[in-house]
Amino acid sequence: MDFQEEEHITMLRDMIRKFVAKEVTSEMVAAWDEADQIPREMLVRIGELGLCGLTFGEEHGGFGRDIVAMTVAIEELAKPM
Repeated sequence: MDFQEEEHITMLRDMIRKFVAKEVTSEMVAAWDEADQIPREMLVRIGELGLCGLTFGEEHGGFGRDIVAMTVAIEELAKPM
């Protein structure tokens, strides 16, 4: 069995890591956690990256990625926590 990460997953992981490093701090995440919500502006930015429709089919405006891609996205977005 080949357990090597596919190139599109590596690219997705790298893109999210760069986004989080540039735009998200642990203090921001703590404030969001305290308020029990993420600001709309951040959700818009996440959407602009294509992460909101990651697993939706292309025919529905998404990217048609699999659960592995979604798991990687969630994992990387949760790291500042």
